[in-house]
Order: sequence, then structure tokens, then C-alpha cells
Amino acid sequence: MKTILRKTASILGFSLIGLVPVALSQNSTFTWLDLRFDTPETGFPAWGSPALTGIPGAGTSTVYPILPDDPSFDSGLFPTPPESGYLALTTNASAVTSTTFWGGWASNVTLATLNSPYTDGGFGQPDLSKVSLTARVRAHGMPENGAVVILEIRGSGDNPDIPVAGYRRIRFEPVFLDGNEWVTIGGTLDTDGLAAAQGSIYNFPTDAAQYSVLIELSGFNQFGTSGYVAYNSPTGPSNGGRKNPGWGFTGGIRVEVDEVKLVVTDPATDGFIDPTTPDQLLRNGDFNAGDAFWTFFEGAYVSTDGWSEDGSPFALIPGWSGTPWAGFMQNSIVVDPADGEFFTATFRANFEANYQAEQTIVAFMDGNDVITFHEVDLSNEIASRLGQWHTYRATFRATSEQLDAMNGQMSLKIQPLGRSVTGAPNSSALIDDIVLTQQDAASVGPQINVRVAGASRNNGETATLFSPVLGKTTPYALRFENQGAEDLTISTVTLGGDDFVPRDLDLPITLAPGEGRNASFTTTPSALGPLSGVLTVTSNTGEPDDQTFAVNLAATAVTLSDTFDTVADLGERGWFTFATSELLWASSTFNQSGGAMVINVDSSGDDYPWAYIVSKPFASPGSIDPASSRFEISLRAEGVFPGEPFNKIQVRLESLNAAGVVTGMIELGEPIDETTAGAAPGSSAYFTPDGTIDRVVILLPEGGGFTTVGGSLADSGVNSGFDPEAPAFRLVVHITDFDFDLSPNNIVEVDYITLDLEAETPLSGYQSFLESLGLPADTRFDAKIDGVPAGVWYAFGDAQPRLGTGPANLQRAAGTLTYTFDLRDDPGLTVRAFFSEDLQAWEERDSTMESTTGAPEGFLRHLLSVSDAPEGKLFLKLQVGH
Repeated sequence: MKTILRKTASILGFSLIGLVPVALSQNSTFTWLDLRFDTPETGFPAWGSPALTGIPGAGTSTVYPILPDDPSFDSGLFPTPPESGYLALTTNASAVTSTTFWGGWASNVTLATLNSPYTDGGFGQPDLSKVSLTARVRAHGMPENGAVVILEIRGSGDNPDIPVAGYRRIRFEPVFLDGNEWVTIGGTLDTDGLAAAQGSIYNFPTDAAQYSVLIELSGFNQFGTSGYVAYNSPTGPSNGGRKNPGWGFTGGIRVEVDEVKLVVTDPATDGFIDPTTPDQLLRNGDFNAGDAFWTFFEGAYVSTDGWSEDGSPFALIPGWSGTPWAGFMQNSIVVDPADGEFFTATFRANFEANYQAEQTIVAFMDGNDVITFHEVDLSNEIASRLGQWHTYRATFRATSEQLDAMNGQMSLKIQPLGRSVTGAPNSSALIDDIVLTQQDAASVGPQINVRVAGASRNNGETATLFSPVLGKTTPYALRFENQGAEDLTISTVTLGGDDFVPRDLDLPITLAPGEGRNASFTTTPSALGPLSGVLTVTSNTGEPDDQTFAVNLAATAVTLSDTFDTVADLGERGWFTFATSELLWASSTFNQSGGAMVINVDSSGDDYPWAYIVSKPFASPGSIDPASSRFEISLRAEGVFPGEPFNKIQVRLESLNAAGVVTGMIELGEPIDETTAGAAPGSSAYFTPDGTIDRVVILLPEGGGFTTVGGSLADSGVNSGFDPEAPAFRLVVHITDFDFDLSPNNIVEVDYITLDLEAETPLSGYQSFLESLGLPADTRFDAKIDGVPAGVWYAFGDAQPRLGTGPANLQRAAGTLTYTFDLRDDPGLTVRAFFSEDLQAWEERDSTMESTTGAPEGFLRHLLSVSDAPEGKLFLKLQVGH
């Protein structure tokens, strides 16, 4: 529930409220902004006050105008009530004890965010004496020496947390005395206007792509200074270095705001950004005009660091900062229902190798970003494309009711949900060249999308798969999707060649717009070497060239366990080498000799730090059972660093995601402390322990015989998040300068490696469930069917399940288990519930299911209840499918 609330706050907190002109008259006065606060549905983002947020000193929420029929309209604090609606700011400042705001408090409301309609940005009028910002304000609850109500306008790029960008703002700060009546504050933005209205200016841009207008109260009482002071930072010549009075820690504070106006006299009548067309509904989709027309939130921003494909500005969701909900959106996109009901959003993006999020969504919303019509989760596509630029696509076919609800405008949002913000290198998202188009559904027709091993493939593309293991049946995921506007019918699917076999196919397949169907194909190689095949799909997709869609399949069979005494060389067995420098790689050798794998590293010409790694990646043969799997290695070493008692070699089995990124590992050996954190490579401290564990190693005597290490995968070595259900794994032998210094003949020999990965044995009741669905007995539900948890065992209690983990929405009370989940709106999907106390004997239990509200479009939210649940340790197995 926390994620949902935070997401909602993000959306409401960044609504675009203001008006942007599409045509101006010469020698005129144009009102860019005129807020009368007479619409109760129009909210404004607020932060800083416990009365506004419920969180002293922090948080985000929304405040709304007060109208004449509201009981608090005439507060009794003022001699006369206002004649129209107004925005009220009240706060119990004495409740704030947090140091979040430097020992004080602040109530800040963003009234509007305005996009410049001009190609060069700005107001269309560089003379700031012809640009004015005003508001009508009255206040109550000031200290004796008065207080200020700050009226402020910020140019795009204003960020007080980034010193390089600094403040880019103008603020008016007149002093109010207690009990004043309505007074107009603000004025023109030029030097004379600021002096007359107690204003100040800090690097304010006249060519900004976007401007924000804010009202702020400040309760700062800094550093024991007598009297109350506002933070007014930075001070400078424009404000005489003054720090205006703040509100302090008193009660009874109330400020009312009305008639906020931003007026431009004689604005330019040309130089507008080109109008949009159905071929491109967005403005500034390439971000070359900064953040114009975009709203960024929770830490995302437009970057000019040159990391995009072409070196131009791009949208950045940084891996080192922001919140788990950082994202951006464009509001108030003009749409004409006559141009069609089918919307397509595409963009180029690089989700870096360590990027992680629970979901990464593209949302199609109404123009005020309140109603979400459709969300597309790109997680699977991203997982298979991490670390590379790729074109991502999301589509939405609007119903007539949704088109009516748009009322001529829509919003597009791109946002991770539950993003990991760990500061890990290469964990950002770089997004550029966003295109949003609108078409008639009939002109789009059905559109096929074929995913092989998790990644969308182009017609004619070669999909290079993780290497399958010799003698084992290896499955690869296959999925067909309809990303078009009409029903897609897949009539035939064939796999040319003898190496790959299709599975789980029941043809023909008919998919509605937005629907997908899972299948798979397998290979069981009997010899080392290359495997190939051609997947051919025939359908009625709207593109004639794609109606016969082909994907070439390529893989190389490798061994799993090695004895190094056969004719096959190390490359044929699937081994690769990596060195931290070209010299280290060229000086070292890696071969097979005397029935052993021999690694001889010559680091004498290299420098600290260095590493030499040999590895073997391979596809998973299925969901692994650690208890019945085995990992063992026999090795020896010579060339130890002088003075060290042991050689130290790292050996690990890594789990990989679909993009080949490490998700966890099992490391053989024991943890050691061998260096001081932050020490210069090669220095004395670099080789001096500091009490902190640095890595896991196998300790080997210098030049001794072969040492055997390992055993059961469940209880050998150190497990750091190893995923037994990963689609691929990798064996690694890792050598560094901590072992051998800078010297020749650093030798590691491996006599044999035993890696026996056994797949999970289906539990009692599993086959009967498959039979009831008409599926083969060896079918594995690796994760989901149509977005629904399938074939996954959930645990309740203190023990761990064999597959999956217990979700937070599984609860037990008074002998009844309840589980809330979203089920695709398909009457053909069934749910069965089983109990077990030992993961061996499973008992199916009767369950009742009732629908609740809150599911995304196309899904139903269900509350599953299972009564008479035994007490104590218990496992619940839910199986969902056709």
C-alpha cells in the first residue's frame, strides 16, 4: 500500500495547472496564468507542513481551494470574508521538531508549471519590465515584527540541491503585519519592479523552457538569531543581503491566496514550437529544449552530460539518487478523437546493466494525469536488453468511453515502480527520442511481436541463446503478443532443423489487442558444438512483410562438469577468458595440459590492481533444487605473494538474469579480510587487513597437491542471493594481484569440476493439476501466465518454500488464510489451493473467491479465502492456469 500511496502523491504533486498560449496578438497584453481558485477539483502540490502532509518537516500531498459553501470559507480570523474562492495555507508550526528544514518549517505550494510555447523558450518578451507576477494575499498569525509571504517564479533547471545549477528564480517577499486585509503582492520582474515590491533575483533565465509559480511560508528561526528570519538564500545585491522575517513557532497561522496572475505585455507573435500532428503528439520528445513540456518528479531530470546515443540532452533517472518512484510525464497532450483510437509510444533507452525495479511502466492517462487508462510494464523486455540501447514500444487502444473521458487531452508517463536506488555503478535509466502517435485502428490492424528468451525479436534476426548443457533438456521461453489494434491469428509455428523442438503450442492462436500467449521450445544436445534452427511464425499481422515471421536460433552446447582429459579443448567446452588489460591478456596463457585446466598469468609487466578471470556461462536446465545439486572443484596453485601463507583463489557459481547480469552467487571457500578500504592500489595499506571482510576465497598451499572444495549446493560456500530459478548460470575462477603480486608464472591448475544441477521434482498433486489443464506432465510454470502467479509455491510461517517467496498480501487470521491477487479477466483461468506442513504431502482445500476493487484494466482483483487452516508452520500452493 505504501508504493501505491507514494505513486499517487507523485502524480498529484506535479500536475500542470497553468495555461499556455497557442496564438498571441501583437501589441497586446497576454495573461499566461490567472488562478481564481473557484474550482474545488483543482488541487495543488504541497510540502513541508504537518497540516498539509501529516509528516512534520517533509512529505508530499495536495491542497485544494476553499469555496463560499465551505464551512471554513469565512474563518472568523478576518473582518470580512473574501468574495470568491481562495487557497488557504494553515499550519501548526509548533508540531515541527525535525531538522529537515534547518531547524524550522516551510509550507510550499506549487501553483502552476508553465511550458514556453516558443522554440527559443522564455515569455516571448525579454524585457522583464513587461512581465509581471502578482497575487492577492491576506495573512493572520504573524509575530510582532511581521512575517513574509513569498511569491516566487522559478526557471527550468532551478535545483537548490545541485550547486552547479543553483537557484534560477525571482521571489517577492513583502512583510505582513498581523490582521491585514487583502493586499496585492508582486510586480514586474525587472530591477525597478523588484525594488518597489521587495523582490530579489537569482540567475533568472529569460529563455527557460519551463517556469513554475509557487507560494511559500517560512518559519525559520536559524541558529538562535533574535527575532524570526526567513532562509532567503542566497542573499545578494538585489535584496540588500537581507533575511526577511519568518513566521516562527507560533500557532494560529493562516494565509489566504487569490488571483495569482502572470501577465506578459507585447509578447512575440512568431517563433512558436511547431504544432503537433497525429504522427507525433508530443512536443520536445528529444529533450533538446530541456524539460519543456515535461514534468519530472522524485529525482529524474533532463541531463546534458552527453551520455545519450547522439550526445544530445536526454531524460535521466539516476541510479545514485532520487526515490524508487522517480519518473517523468507530459500532460495536456492535445488529441482529436477523429484521428483514431490507437496510440503508440516508442522511445530509445538504455537501462544500464545494474538497473532494477519491480516494474517499469508506460502509462496512458487523461490530460490531468488522474485517470490511468492503460499501463504497459516493460520489465521483461528490459531484463533481456540491460546495458544496451534499444527501442521500447507500448500501445493502447482507447474505447469510445475513454476517448470521451480524455476531453481532447491525454498524458503519457514513464516511471519505474519500486526502483533500487543503491548508488551502484551502471544502474541508471537513460531515455531519449520519445514518439507518441495516434492512428485509426483499422489502419494499424493486428501487429505481431515475438519474444525469444525474453527479448522481442525482429523479423530475420538471429537470437543467440545461452549455451545449453550437454545431455540435458534445456527450455527457452517463447511468447507471442499482439501489439496491434485488431485480433491477431497465428496459424502455424514451425521450427526448422533438428536441434530445437517446440512445446506448449495449440494452434491456431487468436490474440486480442494487448494479449499474449506463452509457449517454449527445448533442446537436448548429444554432442558439443553449434546448434541452429529457424523459428517461423505465420499470422495475419498488419505488415505484409511480417506475415511470415522468422527468427534464427543459434546456441553452442557445452559441458557442465569437466575432467579435462578428453580431446575437446577449453573453447569447445564453453570457457572464456577476461583480463583487466590487453597486456595481461596477451602475456598469460590458458590451456589444457596433463588432464588439467592450466591458468598461467604473467603480471610482471602490469600494474595494481589486476584481475584474470576464466568463466563458463550456460543456460539453466530448469528450476534448480539446491538440496539435490552438487558443486565441487579440485585445484592447486603456485606463485604466492611473498610472505603470504596461502594462495587465495575465488571460485563461484553465479546466477544470471536474461540479459546476462549477475543476480546472485555461491562462492566456495571462506570469507577473508585482506585490505584496508580505500587504500591506494599497491600501497602497504592495500595489503593490510582493517577488520572488514573483503571477499570469499579458497586457501591453497603453495605448490601443494590438488585440494577438493565444495559439496551440496544447499550448504557449501557462501550464498549471496543465488537464484535457483535464474534462466542462466556462470562458473567463474577469479585470480587477482592479492594472490600473486606483479610477477610471472602465477599458476592455477584445475583437475576437475563437478557441477550436477538437478531440477526440482514436481510435488504431489502437480501432475494431476497439469492434466486437468490438458498440459504435458513435464510442463513448468517458470513464473507467470498472462501476468498471474502460476505454479509457484508460497510459504506461510517461518520456513522457506522450495520455489518463490511468501507475498505480503498472504495473511492468516482465526484459522482462515486469505490471499489478494489480480487475475486476468478471463473466465477460462482457474485457481486451485493446496496445503502442506512438510512440502511433501499436499492436500487440496476448498476455497471461496470474491472480487474486490482496485485491479488494473483487463484484470480482476480477487480475495481468495481458505478456511480451516491448521496452526503452526504451513505452506500454501496456488496454481493458476487454463
